[in-house]
Amino acid sequence: MRFLKCAFVVSVAAFFACCSDDSDSSPAEPTDIPASSDATAEMGSSDAPGIESSATIPLSSASVPEDTSANLIQSSASEIPVENPVVGLDVSGFATDSSGFYDLSTIYKALLPTDKVVFLIRHAERDRNSADLSVPLTVEGEAAAVALGQKLVSEEEFTLASSGVSRATVTATKIAEGRGQAATTESVLTYDTLGGNWFLLNPDTYSSAASPLGGGFDVMTEWAYTGANDTMFYNIEERANEFMNNFLIPHIGGWNRVTVAITHDYLIMTLTVFYTNRTVNLKSFENGRWINYMTGLAIIQHADGSIQYVPVTGMDTGYMY
Repeated sequence: MRFLKCAFVVSVAAFFACCSDDSDSSPAEPTDIPASSDATAEMGSSDAPGIESSATIPLSSASVPEDTSANLIQSSASEIPVENPVVGLDVSGFATDSSGFYDLSTIYKALLPTDKVVFLIRHAERDRNSADLSVPLTVEGEAAAVALGQKLVSEEEFTLASSGVSRATVTATKIAEGRGQAATTESVLTYDTLGGNWFLLNPDTYSSAASPLGGGFDVMTEWAYTGANDTMFYNIEERANEFMNNFLIPHIGGWNRVTVAITHDYLIMTLTVFYTNRTVNLKSFENGRWINYMTGLAIIQHADGSIQYVPVTGMDTGYMY
């Protein structure tokens, strides 16, 4: 039943009819939808300003979802989903950690040759005592990124993308290094939209506003799961689907079969919680769990154009404290 809870399918075939870029050619200069503020600012001990910062069941930011074992498919972000037979990658035989995350390399090896995938994950470990954007990866973080790359060795070349923040870009190059793929920081595609503040209405004041309510981690996870504190955030359904439909999905056609896109915790935590129908356990407001380094979503485009979301981690667990 784990597959039925964690790996859902969203039909977006219409999007790919217009994505005809040759995946082997160099993509055009990256373009982004504008974020509400500096998309790469970070928060406190997080990856967004003031702190570090699998199918869609659309919900308003104020609603509390019901658990469901039904696999759902929808033709657009705003339509009510209907029950549909299970399609896509069957992950029911794969183990997860206690928070519901699959091993990233296992999912990669299970893909069909006709599948395309974006592994949208948080960067590797950095010093948690500083929120400065210039803070690099730790030695352990670099080693972990190389180790993840070694699990992804293959003959194909991956597309590498990042937010443009140094530690995100270096994570991408270190994963490539582990694979034996030549890459430099200049060869990594950069997109401001992959920054950490996508869901924040006012990133400049979020940290101070969240502090009296328990801090940024607790406030943001409680919002993502229950809709509380929603005056600080965009509507989760609208903003998540804007990210996918206006940014990520249109880019897939111009990227290679496999893309590793490195982002930050506030963005990927929210997307992962939303697109897995809140089945992953990252409830910092209840149990202190926050999204781990190199953890996030496998966004799989199948040959029929449908999209499947699977929570993945390149670490031992998908959560950290």
